[in-house]
Amino acid sequence: MNSFCNDYVRIDARGIDLLRNQFAYQHFDYAEIRSIKIHHGHLLRNRLIPMLAGLFLVAISLKLMIPVADILNEIHDDPPSTYHGRGLAMMLSMPVLLLGIGAYFFVQSLRRSKILSIRTEKEHCNIRIKEFEKSDELGDLIRFLKEKMPGRIENE
Repeated sequence: MNSFCNDYVRIDARGIDLLRNQFAYQHFDYAEIRSIKIHHGHLLRNRLIPMLAGLFLVAISLKLMIPVADILNEIHDDPPSTYHGRGLAMMLSMPVLLLGIGAYFFVQSLRRSKILSIRTEKEHCNIRIKEFEKSDELGDLIRFLKEKMPGRIENE
């Protein structure tokens, strides 16, 4: 019995189960699925929001670093003490943290992966199947789905 499983989906002879914390929260029988499409797409559906949030956080962090750069120029003339070093570390921590978070949001909004799109009469859902591609099981998965649902599989 063929079974394909990752953190998001379990595909076996009974149907397709969507998983959350290794428990099925939604089940699709093969009879109720209108079409399945395997394509290369973005992981996030509404990726504009994290992209804008990331750009906003990067801009704020750069704006916060301007006064720190001025202070660094002033201190460069005098020999810094331990007190100045701790203060500068604290002043730099927030802009660097915001820069990291903003860069993470921006990069996540641009990530792409193999996506399994399932369409039924009532709904449409996209599931990440990058793990199957990495473990070279994607060809086996496509063959399995073509056997279970002939004529309803689209593959890019």
